[in-house]
Amino acid sequence: EGSFKTGHQHEGEALFLLSLMGDEEAQQLLARKKETLQKADEKREVKEKAEFAKLQEENEKTGREALKLKELVAVHATRYLPQEGADGLEIPTTFEGSGWKIPRDTIHFALNHEVAPHLYDLYGTWESAPYVVISPLEEMIKVNRKPTVLSTVDTFWEIGPGKKLVLPENTAIVQPGDLPEGEIISGVDSHEVFYKASELRPRDIVTLSEGLNEQARAGLNSSVVRALVKSFSSRIEYPYGGEIELQDWQMSNLLEITGFHENRVDILADLKDHLAGKVVSNILNRAGIEIVDGQKDVVIRRITGKIIAVIKRVAVEKKIRQMGYKVQPGGDWSWGDSHAVTSQTIALGAKLGVPVKAHSDYVNSDVEDTAIKGLEALLSERIPNEVGVVGVEKFRKNKQLIGKEYVPEVTQDTRRMLYLTGVI
Repeated sequence: EGSFKTGHQHEGEALFLLSLMGDEEAQQLLARKKETLQKADEKREVKEKAEFAKLQEENEKTGREALKLKELVAVHATRYLPQEGADGLEIPTTFEGSGWKIPRDTIHFALNHEVAPHLYDLYGTWESAPYVVISPLEEMIKVNRKPTVLSTVDTFWEIGPGKKLVLPENTAIVQPGDLPEGEIISGVDSHEVFYKASELRPRDIVTLSEGLNEQARAGLNSSVVRALVKSFSSRIEYPYGGEIELQDWQMSNLLEITGFHENRVDILADLKDHLAGKVVSNILNRAGIEIVDGQKDVVIRRITGKIIAVIKRVAVEKKIRQMGYKVQPGGDWSWGDSHAVTSQTIALGAKLGVPVKAHSDYVNSDVEDTAIKGLEALLSERIPNEVGVVGVEKFRKNKQLIGKEYVPEVTQDTRRMLYLTGVI
């Protein structure tokens, strides 16, 4: 009928096949449906252009300064190495990486810094991602196109099914490497930077500590103490539950000995002289805590993971500077949560014709969340009871919501993604 429907009928494939077979009525109906989508896209584009033009006019009147594109470098943390493709190194979307199951088609970058965890990891962290891709933003735009959304802490591209984000030739990759004792970073002057990510020994901690200022060292020590204590839990109310259960008195001893709430113990100083296993054993013995070797390994992995994350971050920052860019701080919405930086970013976005907002404020965030929850609900269909029935009903409602509310607002690439997952 050439208009969006509140209900859903699985007529798409039949209509398309009939049109390919030469059915004139099907061809006309398909053309009307396509025209409806095109009008929705054109309407959105006209609205966006008007908004950018208005912003540009305001910037000229107020003299608002914009961030300089040549001074920005895109930094992407990932658990997978970019692969060589026809046009160079490429990054796939989560949608493709999950075998077309998880409907997420955006690829995210921080600008001039490695993405930072939020509120002690409570809202997610990329510290464990072993690889970091560093590419000049200007070159990224030339090779691909303008980003979907611009932000100093979360710039991202929306990539359609079967497509990948191509990296320019001057891209650098920071990755784990097998380095000798006392050497924690190598290859800063090349496109392949390596950092030590295993078998940390006292000389490695000494090298790292010597390269950190007092504030950074204190922050790392605090993070290590927090990671150690987070490995445990008890019945007392405690904000960071872990896997290993302790008695209340043991947890109280551990909190006191580590100085968790104030005057934290200097674990880094001990790690300069002893291996992590011995340092952990000493602390636990003082607290009257006995655990098996497998549990101790969990604690050791947690504290060394925090140290390795800092080594990686130092390597990333060294490479950013070596490439001629200034390292900037992270933040919840801009560098250092600065309103001035936000204003400058908006000015650059107006020049580029790119919106400046948080991913959570972009329509794809709601679409992804609704689609993922619907698909998760559908999995409960396998349970032979009322839970399965409820799950199917939730999936249907989410499908209707996406079809009615979101399909007109998203791009054709996102519509293809939703179609391939069975959501529309």
